[in-house]
Parts: sequence; C-alpha cells; structure tokens
Amino acid sequence: IDVPTLFDGRRLLTWFRTQGPDVEDYYDKAEEVSTKLRQYKVPAYLVRQDDLDILTDIFDRMNNYGRRLNRAEIFTALNAGAEEGSETRLNFARISDNVAARTLFGTIDVNTVLASFLARRGPDPTRDIRTEFSSEMRRSGLEFPTEDEQAAYREAEEALVRAVIFLIEVAGVPHIALLPYRAQLVVLTRFFAHFPEPSPNTLRLLRRLFWRLSIAGPSVFRGSFTQFSRILSNKIRRGDEEGSVQALLETMKDAVHSPPSPDRFRTNEATAKIVLSAWWSLRPRSIVSGLPADVQSLSSVLGDEQTPVSATPYLFPRLNEPGEKDKRLWAANRIFLPFGEDFPSEAIKMLTEPRIDLDQSIQQAVLESHLIDDRALEALSRGDRIGFLQARQQRIRTQLEDFLARMTEWKYEDTPSLDALDLDEEEQSDSEIDFSNDRLQ
Repeated sequence: IDVPTLFDGRRLLTWFRTQGPDVEDYYDKAEEVSTKLRQYKVPAYLVRQDDLDILTDIFDRMNNYGRRLNRAEIFTALNAGAEEGSETRLNFARISDNVAARTLFGTIDVNTVLASFLARRGPDPTRDIRTEFSSEMRRSGLEFPTEDEQAAYREAEEALVRAVIFLIEVAGVPHIALLPYRAQLVVLTRFFAHFPEPSPNTLRLLRRLFWRLSIAGPSVFRGSFTQFSRILSNKIRRGDEEGSVQALLETMKDAVHSPPSPDRFRTNEATAKIVLSAWWSLRPRSIVSGLPADVQSLSSVLGDEQTPVSATPYLFPRLNEPGEKDKRLWAANRIFLPFGEDFPSEAIKMLTEPRIDLDQSIQQAVLESHLIDDRALEALSRGDRIGFLQARQQRIRTQLEDFLARMTEWKYEDTPSLDALDLDEEEQSDSEIDFSNDRLQ
C-alpha cells in the first residue's frame, strides 16, 4: 500500500474495497499502521530569541547531525531574515523558477544555483557559506562587498540568464537536460557576471572551452565537481576578459581527447547529452508534421526534467534476436522527438513509405534530421533491424565527430582578438622607415 493512502483513513478503506476479498485479513494491520502514522507526534523546538545570530547558530548545529540538509537549504535558512516580507524576497528556488521562465532552459537545481551565486561573488564556489554576508567573519575578500543580500540574488539571476542564453544560442545546448556537467554552468555564470557583453572572439573561445570541457574535462579534473568549478572559477579575473578566457583555455591545453562513443547511450550520462546536442544542431523534425524543433517545443516535452529520457524513445524496445542484444543501448536505437507528441505506433511505416500528407522534400528532410541515410532506410524498409542500426550508428558517429570538431576547434590557435594585442612597439611612422636599400626578392 502506498504511504499517501496509509495517511488517509477514507482513502485506505476505499483501497481495500477495490482490491477484492483476498486482502481483507490485512485490514486491521493496515489500520493500525495508518493510525500510528497519523497520530505520530513530530518533535519541535520553539526558541524565542531576538538575536538572529543565536537562532541561526542553533539551526546550523541541529542540521549538521542525522540527515543533513543540502548546502542550498542551509544557506537559505541561515540567511532567511525576518518572516515579514519573505514571500516577495528572492531565494534560490525563486531564481531557478525565474531563469526557467525567462529562457525555457528547464529548472536548475538549487545546489547549482547556490554554487553559481557563490562563484559570481568570489573565485571559490565551495567556500564556507556561514559567513557569506558577515564582513567581520569572512575569511577572504569578495568581489562585490557592498551589495546587500537581495542585490546579490538579483545579480546572480541576471548572470545565470546570460550564461544560459550563451548555452542555448552559442554553444548549442537548448535545455538543462542536455547539459553535460552542471559545473560548466557555474563557471559560465561567474564569467558572464564579470563580462556581461563579451566580444565575438571571446564568445567563440568560450564555445571551444565549453565543448573541450564536455569531452575531456572529467579526465583533466578527475571527475570532481569541486575541482572543476573551483579551479576554473579562479581563472576568471575581474576586469580582464581576454586574460580570463586565455587562462581558462590553458587548463585544457594538454588534455587528451577523443570523441565519445555513441555505443552506450544512457540519458543520465554526459555522452548521451553530448550526442543529443549534436542531433539538436540538425533541428530534428516531427515524424508526424515534418516541422523542425525549436527551444519552445523541446521545453514543452522536457519541462523541469533533468534527463532527456521522455524525448528519446527507443525505436526497438525489444531486441532479443541473435546479434541484436548488444545494440539495444546504441544511440541508433533512439530517436530524438523534441515535440509534445507521443512516439507514433506506425513510426516505422511513416519513415519508410511515401506519404501523401507530406511533400517529398519535407519527408526527406525528416529522415536527414534523424540521421537516417539511404542505406539505413533501405535496411529498415526490408525489416533488417541489425542492418538499419549499423548503418544509422555509423551516420551518428560521423555527424557527432563533425559537430565536435566544429565546436571544439582543437586544431585552431586560441589567439586573443586583435583589439587585445599591444602593437604599439611594432609601429613605425613612414618617415622612420628607410626604403633606400629595399629590393624585391
């Protein structure tokens, strides 16, 4: 019996009535458990004290025993302030909701919002949160020392929005469910807090950095969120846009990199999110209408979800024949449907047969947007599932490598913009140049 039913006596009685006579003998026991749950007395402490520091210290100590609250919950409680006006004040949950509403990027978890908030105000997003707004007790200087709490929340939200817009419009990551690592958002928030309008060259270099981190970051930083966010945040120096982006890129200078393999597609892992971002660059089309996806259509499917599982159904949920089982986890066995529609039961037929409701060019665009080439289509038409998956997997691998090569630009020099170079020492006036002995060679 589910716990919510046990908490409701009337609902419990209804449950037993609908289960048939086989469960009648258990009713007395269920009612006993239900009564204990409903009548359980939750211990509470009421402390009357005018000194807020004493109250927050009591709260802090109590919540560091047993099951601890997470950092965001503790930070919010320690800095909650007076109850009056709390319904209008910003907090991490409200910031998350606001960013989602403004960008359609989905709901950012409050711990990532906290880390982004801390990264904006100082280079170490893992620092002690108990003294954030206590100037006397703070161990290290912050970069916005005069702002009050609500100003800090407001500016953190604006920096987060700028970072998210960069992800959507420049990096090509349309939703948090496709973000490989949350630490990347923390670092980007710090960067866009200090440099709200970066130059086009900086945006290009940031895009390289983002995708290089997506591929090789875990090996460089040993898979640690703490290492990832702390080291990179420390590279961002206030007032030095070019120096900051160059320092960030330097951390990946010697990274060993290779494209992730689409042979293991699990929607809660970074590889699948990278593959889906590559697919997103093709703007997958609806199998039903032929219309291309956009951020709004993707948001309507994923909403607040943290993984893209609901937008990536299996093409063949059951692969049990010889030679098929090892291909179930291939990316080729998934289809990316960023629309508010169910996977059509006749999807295979809609993909393989000519349709009178779609122009032939649109039908071809649908196939191309889902990385189904002629070889894969031919195999699918004759019912050769293995042949289809092999052909499509190869197409996916090629497209993924092309996408990452374009985004990371590993072979390009990470040079600053011309405006950032100091060429004064190289300049000479025409009168200082002696052409008398110059000859064309």
